[in-house]
Amino acid sequence: MSRGISNAKLVEYLDSVLDSMLEIPSCWGALGCVELQVMRILEVRLLVTQGRSFENTNTVMSMYREFLKDEFPKIQGRGLSVCVDDDVVEFAYVLKKFCDHVREEQDDVEN
Repeated sequence: MSRGISNAKLVEYLDSVLDSMLEIPSCWGALGCVELQVMRILEVRLLVTQGRSFENTNTVMSMYREFLKDEFPKIQGRGLSVCVDDDVVEFAYVLKKFCDHVREEQDDVEN
């Protein structure tokens, strides 16, 4: 009998942390810091869902750069908080949109 946590439980926990951060981002720090924390959690989630097939920690950041380029074509090379003028509601909305996209892709690979 294994005493460790299952991958499914770990993903569930990571998703609950992400949801909490997206619900009230300002409770987790400055928006730029929240943005980076979310990226790290998504990277850990990627590692858990892809396991041995996980190759590149830059995957999430590459996806994020492309996502921001599509969402804010006139503002490139800036963090999300700059793109939304530090509007917490818009920040949470856009970051949730990205998280949902990544979760979908990760879950598709897992299944």
